[in-house]
Amino acid sequence: VVNKPEAKDHRVTVDVRGANACVESVVWPMPILEAAFEQLRGSSQYFSLDFFKGFWQLAMALLCQEIYSILTEEGVITPTRVLMGGANS
Repeated sequence: VVNKPEAKDHRVTVDVRGANACVESVVWPMPILEAAFEQLRGSSQYFSLDFFKGFWQLAMALLCQEIYSILTEEGVITPTRVLMGGANS
């Protein structure tokens, strides 16, 4: 638990390096910007989509939930949403 900048409450942080070592990384190709713009050429309408606080919205695969479980003084917390810093997140 660390203090949030300029706040009176706390933020829970988890070191997920051990869990990340158990997860097979997925290699994502970087998009080619020129190719993306070429696909948009001639379009008259556009929209953008952004996952604001997306880490708290995206469901975590059932197979990964146990790997990322957190042991606390209160008991075990098993996340059901993607954690910030998790492999492939």
